[in-house]
Amino acid sequence: MLTGRLLLGSGNGSVIIVRNRVTAFWFKGKELALAFSLTVSFARLGSALNFFFTQQFESHYGIQWTLWGGTILCVLGLLAANVVSVLDVVGMKQLGLDGAIKEESKKVRVQDVQHLPLHYWLLVFTVMFFYNGVFPFVANASKFIQDKYDGFDQKTAAYIVGAVYDCALVLSAPVGILIDYIGMRGVLAFFSALLTLPVFALLAFTDVPPLVSTLWLGVTYSFAAASTWPSIPLVVPQATLGTAMGLIGSVQMIGVGLCNLIVGTILGTKSGEAKIPLWRWQQMMIFMLANIIACVATSVALNIVDKKQGGTLNRTHKRSPEAQRSQILKEDDQKQAQIPLLPLMDKPQMAEPQSLTLSPCLLLTNSAPGTQHVIHQPDDPILSCNPTSFSRSST
Repeated sequence: MLTGRLLLGSGNGSVIIVRNRVTAFWFKGKELALAFSLTVSFARLGSALNFFFTQQFESHYGIQWTLWGGTILCVLGLLAANVVSVLDVVGMKQLGLDGAIKEESKKVRVQDVQHLPLHYWLLVFTVMFFYNGVFPFVANASKFIQDKYDGFDQKTAAYIVGAVYDCALVLSAPVGILIDYIGMRGVLAFFSALLTLPVFALLAFTDVPPLVSTLWLGVTYSFAAASTWPSIPLVVPQATLGTAMGLIGSVQMIGVGLCNLIVGTILGTKSGEAKIPLWRWQQMMIFMLANIIACVATSVALNIVDKKQGGTLNRTHKRSPEAQRSQILKEDDQKQAQIPLLPLMDKPQMAEPQSLTLSPCLLLTNSAPGTQHVIHQPDDPILSCNPTSFSRSST
């Protein structure tokens, strides 16, 4: 069992890293938050289906066929990964980027990790502390609901816990669209952590129905995931993006694993059937609360650093078609400005101005004194130029 879980964890972690890397590469500067949110939505769809159907499937067909069902799902995931890999390679070749990416990636060294910006490290700890408060809670929430609240069996408790992922499934895409248009990633990460604080206090010290808390946590989790993960490609170089994604995934999983060990020590029982005293559950909720408080602190530091360094995270990076066209034209103009002047034959006897229609390039010529060239561009004022003056006049 332990070996199987280790293999599953290593494979799942690698898939998440590659998935995030591919998503960031193809959607940077576009609908980046939406793309990440959709990947979160489908991941949470799998989690929700697991909460709803796995126990029923096991009760009807037994544990052996349930495990075989999981194997079939892994095979389908392998086929999908192969398709994505082919599309990624073909797409980079069509854009002519495969050689450049490989060349830049060769320059990355392990020592370069220490040069990753402060933005990035604050994002790492913001993500880690938030997930430290969410994942261990979700893993133990079904048992907590059965122990604290009367009238909840294991199936009903699992449905209530699944509401966390149900909210993420429904809200992730709209939240991603919103973030693409308004930006404010750092601010939303801060408010997501801040508004998560009451969840664990309600669960530990009040009799508010647990569904209220799980729905609340699902909303804040949706905003946190949609604001933090798409921020990483904005603060690290393209060539080190895979390394950055892998590192943040490793730190997150290490943090969640250590928190699970601490939670197990706090609850102090090896039997899933024994009822755990309420005071132990309260200690666990206080531990979850401490992680979210740490997340609030790191998100505040993240916003302060971001403001001092130009506000990268809190401005929108999705450009409208007009803005993208303007950017392309600006880049073309910069390239054209580097073209050297081409000499043409002097024609001092010309009585009429020589008219040239050039598109998209302008060629300014060296000519004899007194010769004037009028260069017309479509939809643009006439540029009148001679060797001693350069002026722009209206048509």
